[in-house]
Amino acid sequence: MTAPPRVLIVDDEARNLSLLEALLAPLSLTTVRAAGGREAIELYQAEQARGGFDLVLLDVMMPEVDGLTALAAMREATPAGERIPIVLVTALGAREDRLRGLEAGADDFLTKPLDPHEVRCRVRTFLALRAAQKTLSQRAAELERLQRERAELSRMLVHDLKNPLAALDSNLSWISRRVDAKVDEQLGEAVDDSRASAARLLALVGGLVEIDRAETGQLAPVVRPVGIEQLLESVARRHRREAELRGISVDVDVDASLEGELDESLMVRAVENLVENATRYAGRGGRIQLEAKASGDALTLSVSNTGTPIAAASRATIFEKFVTSERRGHHQGLGLYLCRLVAEAHGGGIALHTDDAWPTRFTITLPIARKQPVVRRAARVGAFAPDDADLNP
Repeated sequence: MTAPPRVLIVDDEARNLSLLEALLAPLSLTTVRAAGGREAIELYQAEQARGGFDLVLLDVMMPEVDGLTALAAMREATPAGERIPIVLVTALGAREDRLRGLEAGADDFLTKPLDPHEVRCRVRTFLALRAAQKTLSQRAAELERLQRERAELSRMLVHDLKNPLAALDSNLSWISRRVDAKVDEQLGEAVDDSRASAARLLALVGGLVEIDRAETGQLAPVVRPVGIEQLLESVARRHRREAELRGISVDVDVDASLEGELDESLMVRAVENLVENATRYAGRGGRIQLEAKASGDALTLSVSNTGTPIAAASRATIFEKFVTSERRGHHQGLGLYLCRLVAEAHGGGIALHTDDAWPTRFTITLPIARKQPVVRRAARVGAFAPDDADLNP
């Protein structure tokens, strides 16, 4: 059974306290009396252990500690995020007096002599507001608990998925070294395809970690000078086999001397997501091109393909989490969302372009140089931080 609301009534005159109790008697609540500002502050502070009062009716004109002083002390003792209604009961009607009360943190005023109907209406209203606030606070706490549990489940899944996938990748690598492709070409191709799939699954698991870190403020790229041609060629090389099976060519266009200051592992993951996406939708006989250019203070990395353009209605939200595109039922999932997070973590951004030559072109724009960031280690609510071994297959 829910406990009745608790209302603190404060006045230095006992008859006024008795009058307030009588006026509130028809309401289903519990009153607590304080015979002055000092006692009111002590009772208010002690009540915090029980969740705080639901309402305070506070007289202004009192000796020793007046109502405004008590009001300020109560607001200071109230936990962050809480708002316990405090109504000043006063005979002062001047505008300046009411402004002082509002500046001190009062929510409303009751003017002496008190009108019984007005008192009960105001009290019912503020108690309803307080009950609504409590409900919202409880729901927020429950959501926070669920978020922590989700994060812990994600961490366990990362561990549970990573280990067997790493073992699968290792075994496939061992088999690949012992298969003579000249003797059994189809078996060699099947093993290579399996290795590529295992590597992709490991990358997806790592992507879940990076997304969680980015969303909880923990993703800070550790940058160093990186040769862009080497980065793009390594990605293209890993995906050419699958692309060739679909009749798709994969080309790289970049100046061999071009360098950028970036986190190589994060950027490889982002570019691989874009290439995988392009391989899926370039269409048989299509083309994929990876290119990079430096212009002024910006470095651009682009992945273009000749597939069907993404519908205009989908372009505004394509980099959001779990967005579904209209392009042949294409579900973007987390891939493009991760690309956006990686680009933003580097101080840049990502955009989608379309033209006659390349119906679909994704471009990551980065500062051409930046200082080494400080990696933040403090976890926020819902964060999980697997060991480094969990991030690198």
